[in-house]
Amino acid sequence: MDHVRVGSGGERPRIVLEVARRTSALLLLIAAAVGGFGYGLRLWAAIAVALAIFAYVLPHRPIPPEGALHHERWPSVYMPDVLGFLLATTFLSLPFIISAGEPWLGGPWFLMLFIWPPGLIALAIFWMAIRYQSFWVKLAPNGLTVSTVRGIETLTFTDIAGARAETKRPPRWLGPLLVLFGGWRGAGIALLHADTERHAVLIDRSDGTVLRLPADAFPGMKKVIKALQSGGVPLTAELRVAVGGSVRGQGRGKKTGGGGDARKKALS
Repeated sequence: MDHVRVGSGGERPRIVLEVARRTSALLLLIAAAVGGFGYGLRLWAAIAVALAIFAYVLPHRPIPPEGALHHERWPSVYMPDVLGFLLATTFLSLPFIISAGEPWLGGPWFLMLFIWPPGLIALAIFWMAIRYQSFWVKLAPNGLTVSTVRGIETLTFTDIAGARAETKRPPRWLGPLLVLFGGWRGAGIALLHADTERHAVLIDRSDGTVLRLPADAFPGMKKVIKALQSGGVPLTAELRVAVGGSVRGQGRGKKTGGGGDARKKALS
């Protein structure tokens, strides 16, 4: 039986809503920072901050269906959002704050070339939070249903050719770029993320495509791996060890090298 993808069109408005939620809040926070620190408009700044909080909190958030496994909201959604707001607001508002009330050749536009890049990179944090917020897995006796930013997909175990672990680290060029453009502030971002590993379980579909299941701050990942194992899906040795199984071969599973304690913890 072929896997079924549904909701790719219906999910698009949800993504638009989540992007709009963060964009509107960020613009209001930037306005508050510029008005408060650049022009001394403290009342306006307070009103803008309050509106930013309302813009972020009030719009409805989609709730995973009953029984679905999903990420812990604080470490995977709310904390990245807060970090993204702090970093992006700081870098994106600085050119306007510096040039406020002091007209000079180029105004804030020249400063943007040097100060904005780290702020724009920080916007990627919002996308990560949106991905985690959209993600959930619901298990069934013959397969699983997965929700991502691209839509909702139902897979039977016969649709899956295998599953394997993945660990990613930020690219090496990111740290020097942040320090180059952001000075000490960019160095702070680099220190926060330089050694941060991201873990995931990759599901290889029978048609050759891959479905990525983020494993960090996902307490139900061990249940997902066990369900795949019970459904006869070939697992790599590392995934079998993560759920307390044997390292020796299972079906067509591929063997991988030892993954380290951090990855095992993320997959547990």
